[in-house]
Amino acid sequence: MRLWIIALLAVSGTLAACTATSPTNSPINEVFPTQSPMLTSTPFSSQTHNPTPSQTHTTRPSSTFTYTPTTTPTPLTPLLPTWTVTPEGASDLEIARHTLLSFFTLLHEGRYAEALPLYGGTYDSMRSNNPEIPPYDYVALWESSCTIQRPCLLVAAIANEEAVAQDEFTFLVEFVWIDGTLYKRGPCCGATETEMPTVWQFPYTVRKIDGQFKVMEEPVYMP
Repeated sequence: MRLWIIALLAVSGTLAACTATSPTNSPINEVFPTQSPMLTSTPFSSQTHNPTPSQTHTTRPSSTFTYTPTTTPTPLTPLLPTWTVTPEGASDLEIARHTLLSFFTLLHEGRYAEALPLYGGTYDSMRSNNPEIPPYDYVALWESSCTIQRPCLLVAAIANEEAVAQDEFTFLVEFVWIDGTLYKRGPCCGATETEMPTVWQFPYTVRKIDGQFKVMEEPVYMP
């Protein structure tokens, strides 16, 4: 009986000594750690979750488009007649050119009575466009034509001129539009550019009739 008690006391002392002297990095602690990482981590909450920088959505600033208006085109300088009296020795081509410029300048300025002697063409289209005007009231026909049917433009340039006969001269004329730019007549009435290309040079004829130079075509029409 005494031996059994001594043996029991010896086992108890050994267990106590192991418990007191066991280090934290003992194999027992490695297998059974005192605290589990899963138990010490903070539970997820949708209210306290802060996204990482890679999860943060940023709004890209919209690009800024800068519009620079085009420069206002420099108005064309019209060609105007420079003579008040025909200079001695002027050629017929020079006189024909002067007649052309004078004719369009007088119409543009509304001086229709002065323009009448410089015109030698037909009045058929002006009469059909103005049936209420007496057919031989030429001043009224020109006034209506230049103020209602179309503007009578000044000459911008003469691209080409030629004496095609002793008493006939042709000119390829460009005109100044009302805003000072080159007048261009584009396609109209449903036609395409291919079907009716834009033009900006118009042929005119000046004839010497009974010693007087006369323009044979009306000012350009705007469809």
